[in-house]
Amino acid sequence: MKKILSVVVAVVVIIACAVFLYTKRLTPEERLQTAFVDLVNAPSGHMQATITTNTDPVASASTLSEFKIETDGNFQKGAVGNLDVDSNVVVTGSMTGASVVGKGAIRIVDGKLFYKFDELPEILADISTIRGKWLAGSGVVDLLSDTTRANMAVTFKNPQLFTSIKKIGNEKIGGFNTTHFQTVFSASGYASFVEEFSKLSGNAGVNKVDLENSVKALNNVPFNFWIDSRNKLRKVAVAYVNPQNKANVSIKILLTNYIGKDKIADPALAEQIVMPTAAPVASGVTPVAIPIKK
Repeated sequence: MKKILSVVVAVVVIIACAVFLYTKRLTPEERLQTAFVDLVNAPSGHMQATITTNTDPVASASTLSEFKIETDGNFQKGAVGNLDVDSNVVVTGSMTGASVVGKGAIRIVDGKLFYKFDELPEILADISTIRGKWLAGSGVVDLLSDTTRANMAVTFKNPQLFTSIKKIGNEKIGGFNTTHFQTVFSASGYASFVEEFSKLSGNAGVNKVDLENSVKALNNVPFNFWIDSRNKLRKVAVAYVNPQNKANVSIKILLTNYIGKDKIADPALAEQIVMPTAAPVASGVTPVAIPIKK
């Protein structure tokens, strides 16, 4: 029994030393690049994200002082090469001292988009006939295709990707011991991201100009990354000011694991959604019912 225990201890020590030496022999830049490439090529995983926007209603002429989107779900490389997604979504908005909340889910399978509304303010739309039902969108979402992932992997391997990398400290994220790095992308690395992200508009219904402007807002902005001992990316955080509306934007992403569901499948019996051409936003206006194609 003692011999077996000794062998087990020896194996654990060898593995620990190997991980330690592998981590130590990589520079901070190499650790970040390894983490990025690994994430881009990950076959599946679980991700939580929070995007918060705070605006000055007077300066921006907006009634929303805070707008928050929270997602929690799985991602997976789909059968046709694109990224499949299955995520719960919570949207919260604050205006004039009151809060409005929307809850639901989104699923993308082989480029097909599906929605589910569990809660939505009545002032925006009447969802009584579709509450909790999966609805099929009419568009096609080309999300991170094989080509896009390959191009992004090349970008991440660029030795001049960053202008500076600073180690902030060590933290535990989601049960993992991580190293916290702060970095700024170089002009060439940043330009590569603008080019790649601009390609994500395509069939996804995203305005290319708006997307490029959003990416450009990140120029010279410090990014925070938390990398574990296996060089897996565990957390991303960035805060910046949107030059278009002067809003303060905060983005936080947690990668709790790199093992997602066995299979992200089409929702059963999803009905075709037909969104109204315009939704009322003023109080006292009758909500528009969302029709469904049978």
